[in-house]
Amino acid sequence: MVLPNIAAHKFNLKKAQHQQQITSALFIVNRSSGAGHTRQAAKLLENRFYNQFQPGIPHCLYAVTAGHDQVRQITHEFLETFPGPWLLLSGGGSGTNRAQIQAIMDNIERGSVQPDDIYITALRLGSGNIIARHLNLPADPMLALARIADSLPKGNTLPCCLYRCVCHDSHGQSQTYYGATLAGIGQFSQVPQDVAHWRQRHPQLMTQLLNHIPIETINNWQYTTFSLLRALKCLLRPQRADDVMIEQDGRLTSLRLFAGMLINFDFPPLPFQTGCLINQPRLKLCLIPQTSRRQMLAALAHWHSLDNYILTYTLTPERPIAIHFVSDSQTTLALDEDIFVVPTHIRFEVAPSIHFVTGGG
Repeated sequence: MVLPNIAAHKFNLKKAQHQQQITSALFIVNRSSGAGHTRQAAKLLENRFYNQFQPGIPHCLYAVTAGHDQVRQITHEFLETFPGPWLLLSGGGSGTNRAQIQAIMDNIERGSVQPDDIYITALRLGSGNIIARHLNLPADPMLALARIADSLPKGNTLPCCLYRCVCHDSHGQSQTYYGATLAGIGQFSQVPQDVAHWRQRHPQLMTQLLNHIPIETINNWQYTTFSLLRALKCLLRPQRADDVMIEQDGRLTSLRLFAGMLINFDFPPLPFQTGCLINQPRLKLCLIPQTSRRQMLAALAHWHSLDNYILTYTLTPERPIAIHFVSDSQTTLALDEDIFVVPTHIRFEVAPSIHFVTGGG
């Protein structure tokens, strides 16, 4: 894909102490995210982006994509083509944000980009906008762009811990993925697909709901509902739970796994609290084991607060964790709402942090 031509204007952007001057800015809107975005809405975002950022940043580029693969490809080409430091904005949900992070981290791992030269942020244009909400960015995209333009020269940024997921197959090959919010394994890895299938089967009902309820609220309800349905299915058929082996610090633990989440930071819809903060190089792996029907019934009865029903593991840069699914050759992995079918040997690691531009406050 060839990047479109851009207009460039020279201007010295005022910057706070320790804040680098941004040389190149990319804004990608994923048209398919959330409830979808019209061409007219995308054009309004394009005009606002150039009006807000082009006077102070020499190289500005706006792009509209139809999916996460294009988001990753355009981000990669942008970083290879234009000089840094870079500002990267994503207009979509958690999956769009993850696709941009994947391209960033691929370039960092190759050594073509340094983490300190990257500034990233996101608009709340998807169904799951966890980081954007956490960083106090408003739901209105026009207001959010103005807030980002105001925050950037003031140095309102926060280092965000990322996770790395390396999947190994039996032939010694591996695939590496990155994310920023959470990773799901076991039955929880199926929930994003359940939500997507429901929306595809009930487009008119989804449209009616969107006329009255914010999409982020609908998303939370649907994730909760389908997670509970998955738990009920495992209650009726315990063999749905996976046999897994957990390895950390040379210790092996075998268990039957209902669901697991790798958490970067706590946010309201989670039914448990880990104490993780987004700016710490620390992750938590939270596992819900399935030991008996009685235990699963107790967990279902307390689904809104599962702190007493989970096993937790702390990950730091020096303490990764490996998970092996014993009885299968492939498993499903959910990374920030993206679904992947991967080999059954998975290693989670703390990846380098990158700077997120906040909404201030």
